[in-house]
Amino acid sequence: MMEIKQIKTSELKSAEYNPREMTETQNKDLKDSIKKFGMVDPIIVNKHEGRENIVIGGHQRLRICEDMLMAEVPVFYLDLDIEKEKELNIRLNKNTGQWDFDKLANDFDIDELLDFGFKEYELGFFGNKMSNKQKKDKVNEMYNGMPEFEQDELVHRTLFIHFRNDEDVERFAKLISQRVTPKNKSYWFPEEVKDVRDSEKYEEK
Repeated sequence: MMEIKQIKTSELKSAEYNPREMTETQNKDLKDSIKKFGMVDPIIVNKHEGRENIVIGGHQRLRICEDMLMAEVPVFYLDLDIEKEKELNIRLNKNTGQWDFDKLANDFDIDELLDFGFKEYELGFFGNKMSNKQKKDKVNEMYNGMPEFEQDELVHRTLFIHFRNDEDVERFAKLISQRVTPKNKSYWFPEEVKDVRDSEKYEEK
């Protein structure tokens, strides 16, 4: 039987790796729901040694409860090691909300995320073991200190594309084989990724 306890919000701690984000609209909707119906979903919390009171699922609900000065929240405890804790965190949040993809890239292995239910087009890991951010960091590291290279007339044509819903955005991401996020406002097709091998031709003198 599922045992739910009332725990002080001050005793709960957010997971340092939690990649979940919410839009302002999603945040407002969730806050309105909690105001109207209360905390109908318990916070999922770890009790494993060394991970005591780390939140696994319910970070956004807990933050809203703290903002509303709620002293206690309903909690369901699990005993999970760090690997299973992180996997459950991803699985609980997979189909809702937004993601901080930098945190995903930094705190999780690609194979883990694919196993947890992500698709390659969602993560931008197309046939490569590095994320787009890691590719960019690698290129920036190798080009550091090199003179700027400018080339005119790189753009042949620019299109503005509008989407009616998130499903259409996902279909578009599949078509162009790129990760489409709210933070990115423009894209190259095919994707513009500097060839790291070209940078290796340059040597410091």
